[in-house]
Amino acid sequence: MKRLFDRAGEILREWKGEAYAFGPGVLETAGPMAARFGRRALLIVADLGQGWIEEARERVESSLKAN
Repeated sequence: MKRLFDRAGEILREWKGEAYAFGPGVLETAGPMAARFGRRALLIVADLGQGWIEEARERVESSLKAN
């Protein structure tokens, strides 16, 4: 199974290059990726207020603010 995930990652990197992020730590890449387009960002969150989304929202928001 790991071999399949590794191959999928290779295919994505070949196809999308630096325009696509995936894997562990991906939420923290939102800031650097968005910074290429300017200093202001709009964060739209589905299910805002639901407990399961809060950690992800905070990590993306922190990454955007830091960049």
